[in-house]
Amino acid sequence: MSRKNQLLKFLKLDSGGRLTYHRQIPQLLREFLGNRRSIRRSLGVDCTDRSDMNVLAAYSKVHSEVEALIAQAKADIQASTRQILRFQQMSQQALQNFKRETSVPRH
Repeated sequence: MSRKNQLLKFLKLDSGGRLTYHRQIPQLLREFLGNRRSIRRSLGVDCTDRSDMNVLAAYSKVHSEVEALIAQAKADIQASTRQILRFQQMSQQALQNFKRETSVPRH
């Protein structure tokens, strides 16, 4: 595969002959991105020459937007994980307190 294709790896020609950005969403992130399997965005340009400056500028803009969505989804996963861990700690402490309060003294 050419170097240019590696740099524009999410660029596809759709069935209508327009260049679109098409990127698969990793399974782990899907829940945080509306359960979508992929993100598709039109570049909004008429040209199909991948080296055209308008194509490159449009691709860069769309790629940045999608990267921001993915970064936010990753941040959301981390925040959710922290909440789960806090809840687990609170639950363990509550269980220990309950056991302590309800234990029958031994004679």
